[in-house]
Amino acid sequence: KPMIKVNGKFEETTFENVFDIITKKIRSVEPDENAFFAGARLPNEEMYLVQKFARSSVKTNNIANFHYLNRGDGYKNISESNVPFSQIKGAGKIYLLGSEINYENGVVGFMIHNTKTLYHTSVEVITDNENDRTQNKADKVLHVKSYYYFIKAVNHFLLSNGLENSIFLNDHVKGFDEYKKKLLSQDFNDLLKKSGVFFEKRLIDFAVDFNNEQKAILVFAEKNITSETAKEIFNLILITGKLGKTSSGLISLKEKNNSQGLFDMGISPENYVSGKSLNDEKFMEQVKKVWGVSELSDKVNDVYKLMSDGKVKNLFIFGEDPVGCADNKNDVADLLNKSEFKVVQDYFLTDTAQLADV
Repeated sequence: KPMIKVNGKFEETTFENVFDIITKKIRSVEPDENAFFAGARLPNEEMYLVQKFARSSVKTNNIANFHYLNRGDGYKNISESNVPFSQIKGAGKIYLLGSEINYENGVVGFMIHNTKTLYHTSVEVITDNENDRTQNKADKVLHVKSYYYFIKAVNHFLLSNGLENSIFLNDHVKGFDEYKKKLLSQDFNDLLKKSGVFFEKRLIDFAVDFNNEQKAILVFAEKNITSETAKEIFNLILITGKLGKTSSGLISLKEKNNSQGLFDMGISPENYVSGKSLNDEKFMEQVKKVWGVSELSDKVNDVYKLMSDGKVKNLFIFGEDPVGCADNKNDVADLLNKSEFKVVQDYFLTDTAQLADV
């Protein structure tokens, strides 16, 4: 049964009463004073319903998830380019960057080590962790201090020496010249120093080997890299022309069960289902027709900023426990408590649910 908080304690009530309370709260504020969150452990169907409710009924695009909130958009595009796991066995060489593979995805870990054993495929580990548990199973280990500056230095070396795959870039990539000019304006030695690679030759060897290997797969764990690093990894795949080729490219390991579904189901302010943009007028007309509505909002807000500024009056959280998952629980709780009314739907009474009004 649903529960509402009365004098600081939860009391059971009816769904009819809850629906009435929620409806009145939503109608009492402007559409963009509501915000909706869907968690990465929900199935696609439930994620879809959350964003449909927000967009079609409440008329707001304030839809997000705490998993990726305020972390940038680097994880979004890179997720569309994953090498199918079934192609791992065809790799000529596998690189693990910031990933203790067996502890992040046991299935992929088994497939990689099985490939190494059966086909003698070389596995190289790039890590910032001196106690990385994959080192004893690797053919080569490269220690770094910063994944971001390491990949950026690699890209700089390839471009400054004319080693990029020009045919692939000319056919498939927009904005390359601008990116190249901006990157080469930076000092390679500075990037190298910040990367923490002690010997320049080690970085150059990696860059040349990765570039020359026709079937190289780079595997990384999202939880260990930043959004900006993810962008540079994607740029590396483009520069070397490995995107979209069999047993070649990258594998992005997600942190939660259905992190990919967040992107696929439009759990973001600026994108609808399958990553369609709000600016796609033809698609928007199709959505209106399917949903049976005459209008939809085209306004995109920074949900994190709205919450930080106390401009979100009603907060709806479905299948996500940001307080329970946080290292800084008090800071997250303070952020949520800036909203006057909170609804949490989950499988049990989580730390976040205990802060809710419903």
